[in-house]
Amino acid sequence: MTYRQAIRAALRDELMENPLLTLMGEDVGVYGGCFKVTEGLWAEFPSQVVDTPVSEEGFAGLAVGAAAMGVPMVLEIMYADFFTLISDPIINHAAKMHFMSGGQFNCPIVLRLPEGGGTGHGPQHTQSPEAAFLGFSGLKIVAPSDAESAYFLLREAVKDPNPVLFFEHKMLYGVDFPFEAGSESVNAAESGDAAQRERCGGPALPFEEASCRSNEGKPSSERKSDTESVSIPQIFKTENLSDGGIPANPEARKSQRPEIGRARILQNGNDITIVSYSRATRTAMETADLLAKKGIGCTVVDLGTLKPLDTKTILESVRKTGRVAIIQDPSAFGGIANAISAAVTGDKDTFRALKTSPVIISGRDTPIPFSKSLEETAYPCPDLCVNIIERALLS
Repeated sequence: MTYRQAIRAALRDELMENPLLTLMGEDVGVYGGCFKVTEGLWAEFPSQVVDTPVSEEGFAGLAVGAAAMGVPMVLEIMYADFFTLISDPIINHAAKMHFMSGGQFNCPIVLRLPEGGGTGHGPQHTQSPEAAFLGFSGLKIVAPSDAESAYFLLREAVKDPNPVLFFEHKMLYGVDFPFEAGSESVNAAESGDAAQRERCGGPALPFEEASCRSNEGKPSSERKSDTESVSIPQIFKTENLSDGGIPANPEARKSQRPEIGRARILQNGNDITIVSYSRATRTAMETADLLAKKGIGCTVVDLGTLKPLDTKTILESVRKTGRVAIIQDPSAFGGIANAISAAVTGDKDTFRALKTSPVIISGRDTPIPFSKSLEETAYPCPDLCVNIIERALLS
């Protein structure tokens, strides 16, 4: 099951389970979403899936009001970069509502935020802005790394009585993972609705072919693909991770069923702990594979949730290995990597166990270039991570 299919299956299951739940966003209905995540859902749930105008602040404000009145909402913001447009209704109202009402009101709303680079779409459509929300109380922040975590975390997020920001890395949408959400949902997620796709002008496109903002306002039959303009940089290739970066043992996976606020240990080793999340978890797993060939054992911790942060799992692992490296795609300044480093060094038992200082491996502090050759250098790749970690082990 692909990451995209897992999210679609989770949405479908929740829409079936709760007839009040409403999915809203630009092109989420007839067109099936900018990245084809919601394809088929409008045909099956016409009264629960709502296409909106290109007015993020407007429909975000509408959704906050509806949620406060007891209608659970899922919003798809076409690109996470557009979070600036929804900041006031989400940060100043949804996140504060439970507190300011003395617990009289909840605000059950999920913001689905496609993020990240690798598409060649330039600085305004490839950012990973999750760090911008870390300092605001009242928000939960989720960033799944595979189909299993995407499915279970999204279902839990929809049931949460208060706001959850759900970051989906665009480069994961088409990646296939060894996970099945259940036969009915899987079949629906894989096949979609034939009539729906006919109305949308053909079969679902891979996400990198979907022409999004450039197609706004056009009939579906006139929407064009930008396939020719998109190629995936080498660091985003996934051939070397056929296992999807999650434990192969079904029982091990079952015992670590993803939950909001709980990290997963994907691999155990004694030499260093590697902490990551979202697409960078795949970088972490490939880094661990390369280090294993050199006799270095890595414990890989997949956060899944950035807030609340599962410091317990991280600290326990670091006490065992004595070393920690945090890998993330966004730049380090003000990000989750700094919070993890502070937690590690601020805990006296963990600090005593450290054999070297924490290592942060992050993306460059730069707007993401349109140029694919430059974009490729903006994010940490496995070879870079291996070199930095080897130096840390020798220090």
